[in-house]
Amino acid sequence: MVLKHKNKGFTLMEVIISLAIITISVLFILQFFTGSFKHIVKYGKRTESIFEAQKKIDNAIANSQETNGVTVVPGSIPLKIYSQDYSKSIETQGVQGNIITVKAGDNNEIIISTFVTGD
Repeated sequence: MVLKHKNKGFTLMEVIISLAIITISVLFILQFFTGSFKHIVKYGKRTESIFEAQKKIDNAIANSQETNGVTVVPGSIPLKIYSQDYSKSIETQGVQGNIITVKAGDNNEIIISTFVTGD
């Protein structure tokens, strides 16, 4: 009686190649997630800085006074109004008001300016 051996399973080379492919795939996926996480943190801080600047500008509009990181410059801005087809325009001497500039963020990287007309 002759016994036939059916070799089922993977060879050592197949296992090593499979592990190498899985390892490389996992490394690419981890690199993608860490890069994404860095961007999430970066833009989260930027959003917080923008909200901080918006609060400062709201306070400056309400009080019309300078505080830390807020500059209020009185002045006027010329105003030009065009017709619907831009064929005619009306130009004024200027609108009186305050130019309010706010700097926010860790390195003052967020700068917001607005113009508030005078009373």
